[in-house]
Amino acid sequence: MMSSKLNVLPLVLMLFECSVLAATPLPDTTMRISMVVADITCQLNNGQGLSQQIAMPLVSLAELQAGQGRSAEAPLIVNCAGSSTQPQSILLSVQPAAGSSLMTDGSDGQLKTSKTGVGLQLTWKYNGLPVSLAEGDTVFLPAMSQGGVWNLGIVAKTIAVVGETASSGEYTGALTLRLRYS
Repeated sequence: MMSSKLNVLPLVLMLFECSVLAATPLPDTTMRISMVVADITCQLNNGQGLSQQIAMPLVSLAELQAGQGRSAEAPLIVNCAGSSTQPQSILLSVQPAAGSSLMTDGSDGQLKTSKTGVGLQLTWKYNGLPVSLAEGDTVFLPAMSQGGVWNLGIVAKTIAVVGETASSGEYTGALTLRLRYS
């Protein structure tokens, strides 16, 4: 079982200061380094971690083909309020996991499921924009004014895959999320 707290490598901030006179070449320079080492510990989903299974509501083939898919939320609450040091930001990347693939280039948040003809449209709960699933894309989320709590839930809606014939049955879709504090 996943620990209820996520320990992150210490955050290191460095300030470099060099003293050099431009007109006179000097054989030596002075470099002073000062830094802060911080231990940021945040809870994910009230201590439940990232691993979760979301039950999507039933949708008929007729509804799916008519563009009337159903939605469900995958909660992702990052609570750093109890951490002695608050992160300045969160970096989050989302990619398809085993059994799922991209329907397009990934920037539109469309995920192909294990079932032919059935996909998921993924959007951020906080702003309704598509979740980019493109390789290398990362979402930068600056510090929030809500006491160190980020609500990064993802809304998944069933959609028909263009060019494929959907059939009834069970389907799965999976994501890999990478979360980093800075």
